[in-house]
Amino acid sequence: MDAIEDDPRANSALLETIADWANRYTPLVALDREASAFDKSPLSSRLFKHGLIFDITGCAHLFTSLSDPTKDAEAVMVADIKQKLNAQGFMVQTGLASTVGTAWAVSRFANGKIIKAGQEKPTLNAMPIAALRLAPTIEEAMQRVGLKRIEQIIDLPRAPLANRFGLDLIRNINRALGEEEESISPRLPVPSLMAERRFHEPISQPADIEATLHKLAQTLVVTLETRGEGARVVEAALFQSDGGLTRAQISTAKSLTNPDAIVTLFRERLDESLERFSTRRLTEADGFDVVRLSILLSEPHKAEQTSFHRDEANTLNADLAHLIDKLGVRLGVENIIRLSSGDSHQPEETTTRQRAVDGASNTQAWPSPYKDQPITRPIRLFDQPEEVEAIAAIPEGPPLRFRWRRMLYTVKCVEGPERISAPWWRDKGIKPRFTRDYYRIEDESGRRFWLYRDGLYGEERADPKWYVHGLFA
Repeated sequence: MDAIEDDPRANSALLETIADWANRYTPLVALDREASAFDKSPLSSRLFKHGLIFDITGCAHLFTSLSDPTKDAEAVMVADIKQKLNAQGFMVQTGLASTVGTAWAVSRFANGKIIKAGQEKPTLNAMPIAALRLAPTIEEAMQRVGLKRIEQIIDLPRAPLANRFGLDLIRNINRALGEEEESISPRLPVPSLMAERRFHEPISQPADIEATLHKLAQTLVVTLETRGEGARVVEAALFQSDGGLTRAQISTAKSLTNPDAIVTLFRERLDESLERFSTRRLTEADGFDVVRLSILLSEPHKAEQTSFHRDEANTLNADLAHLIDKLGVRLGVENIIRLSSGDSHQPEETTTRQRAVDGASNTQAWPSPYKDQPITRPIRLFDQPEEVEAIAAIPEGPPLRFRWRRMLYTVKCVEGPERISAPWWRDKGIKPRFTRDYYRIEDESGRRFWLYRDGLYGEERADPKWYVHGLFA
């Protein structure tokens, strides 16, 4: 027999993998993060330190036995979970109840039982105190005074118990009995819409998977159109028979209601993952027995009126959105960036960078300037203004000469100033910013600069500094 040192990180990673696999039963899967704290108690004989919590509300009916319709669907579901995990080499204990606390207790002290609603109290009565998920110190204190079973305390007045052993004991009793609500925190975001297909015989061919995704997309699109919405973030999950999971997600620049467009985007994302299934000999456990398509994010979708003539603006927007979607699939949506106008008069804050797929108006053209309006801002703006040495005829006037990057420039023409005040309402409590006077300057060689004086002379600063902020073409 080999002895292997316990690796908590590896255990945690394995539990996460099993939780991913368990999403085939319900999208509401949570890690039992408190279990390790309870299992430190030397008084308990618990063997299982790691657990998962499923919320199977509305899911059990999918496991109705076709051969025996009278068989309890919940029992079929629990048996399927155990059988599949045992086949992967895991020893599993299960418990099913209408409350998290009772299900937790049953899985550890009455393995395999299914407790119907209203039977929580009789079930808990026969269990030790440890079944209440108590901290080791509380459990030890209760056992020292002879309280070893739940039936000894479950009908006692709550106030004396709380004074003696703390409010956690009362809370856990109430939650186990369903007298106090206890929610779980799913690992993954719950989709707004979801459709799935289960197969008795696993599928593995890309054409079959694509056809299945298309059918699921058609189902989801019907509901989306009824709501007046379109999909923005869609996820496909392919569950293997042997416990593996292939997951892919796409984000779109515009809301989609076209199943063909959704499947086209998934085709590139899934091609690499599915390639191995078509390049080697398959076994029964190699295919996918569950295919799921989920809408993680949707938004109101306005149907566009088509016309007989070519609408250049709408065509351009549609083509741009399609390009962003395709690039996002290949390069990652976080790498496709667009600029948008910022709500600020400060030149360095007038544009912001964000993902191209974010925002409802990301395919709209940049606002055009007024007709015949002269260009007052440089084409190239520096990320950080660079300080210059400037000489002016009067302190509050434009510069006559300035030195920048060790070169001296003589000013020939000047336009300005354009005065931009500092955002005083945002600068409270931080380093103050000063009023800027911007000048468009041309030197003797025809080079054009955008300079500003930082601070009003004699009012904000005794010796204002000069900076070059950009260059004109």
